[in-house]
Amino acid sequence: MWRLAIVSILAAVTTSVEIKRIPVVSVTGVEGESAALPCDVSHPPHDAIYLLLWFKEPLTTPIYRLDERSEAESRWWDENQLGQRALLEVLSSQAVLRVSALTLHDHGLYTCRVDFRNHPTKTTRVNLTVVVPPERVSVVVGDTMPEERVSVVVGEVYSNRGSVSSVVGPYLEGDVIQLTCVAHGGSPRPSVVWYGDSRLLDTHMESDVLEATSETLGAVTVTTLGPGPTTTQPAFGGEPFNTLTLGPLSRSHLNLLLTCEASNNNLTQPTTLSLTIDMNLPPLSVEIQRPESVALRAEREYLVECVVVGARPPPAITWWSGHQRVLQATVTISEDRNLTSSSVVIVPGPRDNGSFLRCIAETHAAPATLEDTWTLTVHYVPTSSCRFGSSPDAANIKEEHGTGEAPLVHNVTAGVIISNQSLVLQRLVRAQAGRYSCLAHNPVGDGLSNSLRLDVKFAPVCSLGQVTIYAVDRYEDAEVTCSVDANPVQESFQWTFNNTADTIDVPQGRFTSLSTHSVITYTPMTALDYGTLLCWANNEIGPQKEPCVFHIVPAGKPEPPGECRVEEGTRTSVWVRCGAGGSGGLPQHFLLQASSLHQPHHQHLLNFTSASSPNFYVEGLEARGKYQLVIRAVNDKGSSSAAHLTVTSIDTKNYVYQLHDGPLEAEVRDGGKNGVVGGESEVPEESFLDALALPSFIMGVLGVGSGLVLLVILLLLIITFRGRRRAPQLHPLAHNLHLTDTEESLPSGASPGVLSHVLTPDHLTTSLEGGVMQHQTESESDIDPDVIPLQESIPGGDTEVVTLQAATVLPSHHYYRNFRQFKLYYYFSLGDT
Repeated sequence: MWRLAIVSILAAVTTSVEIKRIPVVSVTGVEGESAALPCDVSHPPHDAIYLLLWFKEPLTTPIYRLDERSEAESRWWDENQLGQRALLEVLSSQAVLRVSALTLHDHGLYTCRVDFRNHPTKTTRVNLTVVVPPERVSVVVGDTMPEERVSVVVGEVYSNRGSVSSVVGPYLEGDVIQLTCVAHGGSPRPSVVWYGDSRLLDTHMESDVLEATSETLGAVTVTTLGPGPTTTQPAFGGEPFNTLTLGPLSRSHLNLLLTCEASNNNLTQPTTLSLTIDMNLPPLSVEIQRPESVALRAEREYLVECVVVGARPPPAITWWSGHQRVLQATVTISEDRNLTSSSVVIVPGPRDNGSFLRCIAETHAAPATLEDTWTLTVHYVPTSSCRFGSSPDAANIKEEHGTGEAPLVHNVTAGVIISNQSLVLQRLVRAQAGRYSCLAHNPVGDGLSNSLRLDVKFAPVCSLGQVTIYAVDRYEDAEVTCSVDANPVQESFQWTFNNTADTIDVPQGRFTSLSTHSVITYTPMTALDYGTLLCWANNEIGPQKEPCVFHIVPAGKPEPPGECRVEEGTRTSVWVRCGAGGSGGLPQHFLLQASSLHQPHHQHLLNFTSASSPNFYVEGLEARGKYQLVIRAVNDKGSSSAAHLTVTSIDTKNYVYQLHDGPLEAEVRDGGKNGVVGGESEVPEESFLDALALPSFIMGVLGVGSGLVLLVILLLLIITFRGRRRAPQLHPLAHNLHLTDTEESLPSGASPGVLSHVLTPDHLTTSLEGGVMQHQTESESDIDPDVIPLQESIPGGDTEVVTLQAATVLPSHHYYRNFRQFKLYYYFSLGDT
């Protein structure tokens, strides 16, 4: 028996030795996941598997069994070892035992034995390694030496939970930092490395050196309270770690991404922790971005920007104008936080020229401040002031005795001397009176100074813009206003009447005078009462040198328009422009009548009126027609002769109205005897119309009147020659006499007389202009102006009357008659020679 036992032991030892000689297949599995354990079951086709057993050392009983011989229970497994985690897959050449939810207890050496029906038994050995990844990693900032170590965990990562990013810092340029990455947990022992922006930085693990040399360098000493020995513990609890040393830091380390990586297998992703280096950095540059123009314009708005580059964190930017801080500023920061800009709006003034504008950036890193300074160049409108010189008496400057907005230029001949900033005016005249100011100019603009009033005293002169021609009928009042300019104001006025026969001074009581003007009312009675009124004024400077002249002329009909032309025609309209003739001494307006010539049986009449000038826009014409245009001037005395034009659009380009350049049909019929010459008929149209319109008895009256006129002319010639051989006598009437239309108020005992010469100032010789008498009425047009006509018969006496009145100042277009009258009557008796 003991021999049989020895043989069995020897057989088991021999089998064990043979099993150990079988190669081992390595399988690695991750804790919590599954692993596939292979088993060789290859056999010939005619053979078959009888029994398959899985063993785990050091157990001698199987943990999994497949028995093809038993139909009742062919599969079995150890519940304590595998539970429900095992699954056997049998293929033609290989069987795989899949174990899920691996634990560290599953780690070990497994043996698979297969028995065949005919083929010898096969054995497969499998070494299952169960890997446990690192549980987490953490980074400690600071030195690992006990006296300097700062245990600050900046971040940690747990297995299968992803990574957590952190920021360390901020640091300054030149700093040296230490970052220790510690891997917690893991089987087998993980390795720890550092990456910087995906670049491997450090693989040296200080924990491996300490473990290999059994040194305590880097260990932390822990002192316990109370008596007892001091104990030491391995650094970081014996966990694997890697310390990264960076420095001295530079600007390039800003935002450097550091990654600590702990790994112990190739099946899972490494456990990592990423962190970023933050730094406080001074600005690289501070610059004030100036406007494009070198010089600024005063009182304009400018946007000025200060740009700070490279400062971390964004700096505090302040603006200073001299010693005063500018508070209104707008700050913007770029997305990468590398550029900070501040903007201000400035409105420089003249006082800011040459001042300084500063932009100061303050940071947490040295240098703490950095600034940029801009010296302002401000262009502004110059300022100026003026004053009188010390020599002249500015309050007592007289015309031609001395020293506007119109600019003055240097002209010695004209008495204007400009020297540096001084103005000298010589031979002053009244036109140079007014306000003077000096103007300083530069490219920005003009600077106007205060104004000085230059008061030039001068004798009276006639005011400009007065009415100088008064057209009136006999027995019609002409209210004549004489306005003068003087400095100081005039003290008195003097009036004189002048015609071709005599010159008469008007007494002071026969006209009214105010401070700036004098008014006289004059009523012509006969042809000799038309003449010239002269007006003088006096002030403390002296008498007026040249009188104001007013012509009293007979009112008449206006002259016809002339030089008529056609412009800017259309299919139904045309512009007609003419030149105005004489107005007859009265306000005139203009009439145009258009009558159709292309429709003999249907007259198309159009009438137009123009109040200011003989210019008409004739519209409403029929297309492709021909019209005769008749243009007249009209005033209160009647209408002028007519100017004729013919316009047509027949056979013209685009049927546009234009001046007709051929003869009229009427001209063809009468041979051109009554044609139009130069736009006017050779015989005035109204002469024919008026002749046809007058009754026959009126024509008889006119014939008799013509004979009487010739007789009157003859008598006037006789009286004139007699009157010049004897001296006239002046007989003033009472002040308050008033003429009526029938002159019944004249004194009954007045003796007949004619207007004759009286004594006047030696310097005055004024007469009517040659053209004035041409405006008399038709009944007086043939009278010789140098011959005194016979006096007309006036009820109550044969006396010639010159009427002078006082009135107020009125512009020409506001002239009215029938004002309050102050009449003066002069009687001149005609004695025998």
